[in-house]
Amino acid sequence: MYFNRTLRQIFSILFLFVWAISSHAQTCTSGTIYVNESLSNSTATGSYGDNTFLGDDGYPWQFIASRNEGTYGINGAGIMLRRSSDNSNLTTSSDQGIGDFTCSLKKGFTGSGNRQVELFVNGTSYGTSVAFDNTNVQTFTVTGINVAGNVTIEIRNITSKQVVVDDISYTCYSSAASTAEMDYYNLQWPANGTIDVGGSFTAYAQGYEDGVTNVGNNPGTGVECWIGYSTTDASTTADFDGAGWTWVPASFSSQQGNNNEFSVDFGSGISTAGTYYYVSRWSLENGPYTYGGFQNAWDGTSVPSGVLTVNDVTMDYVNLQSPQNGSITVGGNFDVYAQGYEPGVTEAGGAGAGVQCWIGYSTTDATTSADFAGANWTWVPATFGSQIGNNDEFVAEIGSGLTPGSYYYVSRWQLGSGSYTYGGYNGGAWDGSANV
Repeated sequence: MYFNRTLRQIFSILFLFVWAISSHAQTCTSGTIYVNESLSNSTATGSYGDNTFLGDDGYPWQFIASRNEGTYGINGAGIMLRRSSDNSNLTTSSDQGIGDFTCSLKKGFTGSGNRQVELFVNGTSYGTSVAFDNTNVQTFTVTGINVAGNVTIEIRNITSKQVVVDDISYTCYSSAASTAEMDYYNLQWPANGTIDVGGSFTAYAQGYEDGVTNVGNNPGTGVECWIGYSTTDASTTADFDGAGWTWVPASFSSQQGNNNEFSVDFGSGISTAGTYYYVSRWSLENGPYTYGGFQNAWDGTSVPSGVLTVNDVTMDYVNLQSPQNGSITVGGNFDVYAQGYEPGVTEAGGAGAGVQCWIGYSTTDATTSADFAGANWTWVPATFGSQIGNNDEFVAEIGSGLTPGSYYYVSRWQLGSGSYTYGGYNGGAWDGSANV
């Protein structure tokens, strides 16, 4: 019998449910920490794979397309989630529900690019971590989840880069959920904005609760704030609970009269061009969420969401400069050159700021640019070679590791955090016909 990865994962999750429910009949005090997981019992090795193990508290865990922490550990053993395209995740199940959740995150390996995970409970998203590209340990916390009964808890990698997970803890369901709400809350500013992909964009929000936010110059006790964004605007507040919204924890930034003001840069975590809608989300003493629009409680009409336009950034001109073709013996070198141009970036001597180039090869030629994202293409980082007029020329050696056969090759370019563009020989961007 053949199981593909999706079927294996469904089977494993069902198995986790049965295992968790049959193995744990005890209960915990409402809202107290129920699981503290160090991952010290993990069966992950130095190679990516799928497996299960029994956690510190006797609950089963499963990892998909993951490995051990290698040299990028946080606190001893950890799980390194590979990438979103492999559905890389770490999953467990509980029969005591879940109240609040926290874990530690760290960048795996040294390649540039944002790392970010998303928390799912029973298939519903409850928030994403802050996107980061540094070596600092990050804390990912989600409060007020408060789902009772049997739950499947999944930590999912939502980027193409490796991220290490460790020190996971969560509380059981709280039967005495708070009903407290802020007296006033908003999305203070800006009402809109425009950035390039990877650019910073900070949103500010203010909230007021008598006797809480007007005492001193610190965040009021029990006050939490997030900025959420989505490519689809909400029509009712119920839409904010959907998986299409990403919630980024905001930090207290200043005291504005009787109001607490919170802020967060959420723009730098957006990796795809488009139009994004954003609002604030508030919780008081783990009470129900309330949502702020510009500049009052969100209602979708007179008090709308903010609007952020994220523009793509790509090179003005790219090519595969030379050679058009060639022949080598096994083990021989084969240098490939490519040139790119961007006004105000590549004219000066040396590699232009934010310009990256790769040479990719495959035994199967592409028919559309979408083919270049396939697993059969191997991308070798190119290095700056020389300044050719206003163009930056990069070079990579791709031949010495190849086995006998015929290979097709192109250049790939990225400016900042923008989309990839591909260069063909030698008139410009690859098109599969004139520039190949």
